[in-house]
Amino acid sequence: MEMGSDQIMGMIVMPIMFLVIAYIVKLYMDARKNKLKSELHQKLVEKFDNVSELNDFLKSDSGNKFLKSLSIEYVQPKERILSSITKGLVAGFVGLSFLPLGMLFSTESKYYFAAGIVIFSLGVSFLVSSWISYKLSTRWGIINEDK
Repeated sequence: MEMGSDQIMGMIVMPIMFLVIAYIVKLYMDARKNKLKSELHQKLVEKFDNVSELNDFLKSDSGNKFLKSLSIEYVQPKERILSSITKGLVAGFVGLSFLPLGMLFSTESKYYFAAGIVIFSLGVSFLVSSWISYKLSTRWGIINEDK
């Protein structure tokens, strides 16, 4: 049974659309969670009538937990750069994989080539961004090359 170009395009486009929508929903949910968390912390601090009550609270176990919940996750620069390199390589190879598909399906080749070029360009931009981030981080002393 031979697959038509519409079926193949559906097999490619639908997963990509699903991933993009899932990523947008994740970003939205993270932003909403952070907003609600911030509002909760603000209301908790407003409950104290004076500074001494707040100081006593912050010295307690509950206050210690509260302070820990305020902390923002910090990702090390090397981890962020490595993550960007990984994304760049994956996007680059996915983009390159569209080019042979364009050669196989000549009637819709322009769509495959366009998708391949856009995704490959995205991968290259991740790699260039990683390289620039690494160079600036070492120049500014954020990353030591000795380690």
